[in-house]
Amino acid sequence: MKTKKIITALLLILAVSFFSCDNKEVNFPREIDFTLLSCTTWCWLGYVTTDALLIINSNEELKNYFHCLDGSYLLEIDFSKHTLLLVRSRSLLIQEVIVNLTQHSEYKYDLDITIHWRTSIVGHMRFEGLILVPKISDKANIALNLEYIRTN
Repeated sequence: MKTKKIITALLLILAVSFFSCDNKEVNFPREIDFTLLSCTTWCWLGYVTTDALLIINSNEELKNYFHCLDGSYLLEIDFSKHTLLLVRSRSLLIQEVIVNLTQHSEYKYDLDITIHWRTSIVGHMRFEGLILVPKISDKANIALNLEYIRTN
């Protein structure tokens, strides 16, 4: 009888530990991995204001803002797994862009973009960021923090 109780207790401990492994706790804040995509010379972000951020979670939304001269949409994105963040900066001669995405809670994020620019170099006229991230809820609140640093 004592052996049955010990075996039952061990099985119960194993079952509890097995099922509790599925509920992994997420610690905040945490850095979010992303892929920075680039626009081709034949495509652009239309109807997006300067220093603005758009959260795109479907092909229909993407077609409202991303345009190509030949009418195509060159981006193939699985929106069931990913979100596309569209960012447009002021017109500057850009030397370097540093991007960082931090999640502070389930729905609160900071998107920090530092743009280093010069007046004496040839560079991109505007940063049009296409930032591919793991799926983010439509309920998300993403604060866009743009910092412009003039370098010599």
